Amino acid sequence: MNRTERPELAMLKLSVRDNSDAAYLERAAEQIRRLSSVVRARADIRLGQIEIVFQHPAEGLLRQIHAALQSAHCEIVAGKIV
Repeated sequence: MNRTERPELAMLKLSVRDNSDAAYLERAAEQIRRLSSVVRARADIRLGQIEIVFQHPAEGLLRQIHAALQSAHCEIVAGKIV
């Protein structure tokens, strides 16, 4: 019996530098949503965080997320995979 394996989902929460304003954070989340292995990216303006749900394994995803944050002028101060 062939069983189709589905990729696992994982969550990454990133805190960005306090001086990143709402427009930058939303723009970064929008760019991250466009990445192929990303299922959902949500910006929490109040906490200064971006929550990213992605398919695991996702080769090169952190590099792509970092590039998206740089282009939106956001700097990561902390990250956690849940």
